[in-house]
Amino acid sequence: MRRLILHIGSHKTGSTSIQKFLLKNRNSLKEIGWILFCERPDGTESVHGNANSWVSFSGEKKEFKAKLDKRLFSALNKTTGNMIMSCEELSWLYQSEEIQYVFDELSQIFNDIKVICYIRRQDKHLLSHYHQGFRYPHSSARDFFGNTICIVPTHLKYYQNYLDYTEKLSCWAVSFGGNNLYVREFSRDKFEGENVVSDFLKILNLNIKFDPDDESEPVNESLNLVQTIVNYAVFNSRNELWYELGRRKFTGNMAFHSDNKPQLDQASQNAIMVNYYVTNKKLSKYVPDLSSNWVSPTPEPMEELDAFKPMPEEEYKNAVQAIVSYYDGLSILGFVKIKYRRFVESHWGKRNIR
Repeated sequence: MRRLILHIGSHKTGSTSIQKFLLKNRNSLKEIGWILFCERPDGTESVHGNANSWVSFSGEKKEFKAKLDKRLFSALNKTTGNMIMSCEELSWLYQSEEIQYVFDELSQIFNDIKVICYIRRQDKHLLSHYHQGFRYPHSSARDFFGNTICIVPTHLKYYQNYLDYTEKLSCWAVSFGGNNLYVREFSRDKFEGENVVSDFLKILNLNIKFDPDDESEPVNESLNLVQTIVNYAVFNSRNELWYELGRRKFTGNMAFHSDNKPQLDQASQNAIMVNYYVTNKKLSKYVPDLSSNWVSPTPEPMEELDAFKPMPEEEYKNAVQAIVSYYDGLSILGFVKIKYRRFVESHWGKRNIR
């Protein structure tokens, strides 16, 4: 009998922390009978401990589509033992036939399949996931939500394809069985040990020691407003430029430090959450202890509400000053490294962006 734990995200719910822990503790997993699947389609291993590279994307906004590489099942079939696979890009699948296909293929390999999913309140999720699109030039969030420079965009109807959790979870429940679906609210006060990794291990009864104090390095921190504006300008200039400048090391440069991060006021929260008033009332079927504030806004006509919140003008001034400060502090060696990276990027190889 082979077992599979399939972690499907959602995005912005601590998936990176879970994957980092699982990768770091592969030997401990093996000792209790579990193997982490993090193979890439080219046969190499993901340094991030996930299986995200098996999902590809096409189109933008309403035309955005996620496609699962069917070779994944052949790769899984060549493995032995009980597997854990973490792939938050699977949460982009929201068509019932797509999810049924995943089940049909996996059930030919594994006898017992558990699916675990964390969900974040839609207004908080949209804010965080939208700004994920400004972290990297190539981003599924950027393709789906768009890249207008603002705190948060006006909620568009097609966003519900991703953010209507009740509809999407019902598809997974029908295919995999409701008793095999574990859904958790992404909220620190709901977590076992107030930590998403501890919660993940407890829910699935994985007996591995986890000490939150050992995870001192920040994971997937949100951008501040200056960083968002700077990255937006760099991406629009030339996607490759961000890689040449140093990727995340560039974005994290002290010149771009700011305490101002994207936040939503109450009106913007309500303007988003009103779209999910009805569907969230049904979510308790999957999350019995769901917090009451998921359904608290009183429904109002959507045309009277606008969630669009522009970027403060002052932050553009701060971003320009930050760019000047960055170049003012750039050493000759640093400048040469940037130009060398540009030469390499333009002459050799395809970059691994996932």
